[in-house]
Amino acid sequence: MSFTANYVVSAGTGSVLQLGPILEKLFSGSGIFGYYIQNFAGDPTQGNWGNGTTETQIIDNGMVRNDGFFATDLANLTIRLGDDLWSGIYVSANHRPGNYTTCAIQIVPVAYVDATPHQTTGADVVAAAYQLLAFTGDTYSPNGCHTIAATIAAMAGAPLPNDSASIVPSENVDGGF
Repeated sequence: MSFTANYVVSAGTGSVLQLGPILEKLFSGSGIFGYYIQNFAGDPTQGNWGNGTTETQIIDNGMVRNDGFFATDLANLTIRLGDDLWSGIYVSANHRPGNYTTCAIQIVPVAYVDATPHQTTGADVVAAAYQLLAFTGDTYSPNGCHTIAATIAAMAGAPLPNDSASIVPSENVDGGF
């Protein structure tokens, strides 16, 4: 299994996104048999950028799916965005038995627009942090230091790798800002 970079979506709470076009962009090419999707959103210890009442949901043919499931029909697969600081949506594309590529879908608030996308600077990171603070007020995240940093980095255009949250420095992967 390999892990690709996070895919960042900037949209407001309550927005509904078609998941099919996102997956086709992330995992382009033929030979994908299906997708295994997991939703870990709603962990109250990670914090929220809103009032904490709207959880990110994956909706499959009208049903909210909070468990891991295998999807082959992308036409009726959507994400309803919540206000979680870390949306916790992981998608694994099955290329052949035992061969998966996994990506996290990270959702950030529409609070910062980078004037120079794809050219992240320290000033972008600082501006995104100030905008997140202005947008959220006091964001409470007792176990989410990395979550707040990841949200700021993603807003600035430099998402942190998924394997960068360990408290053991040698276990972390470089990347992001």
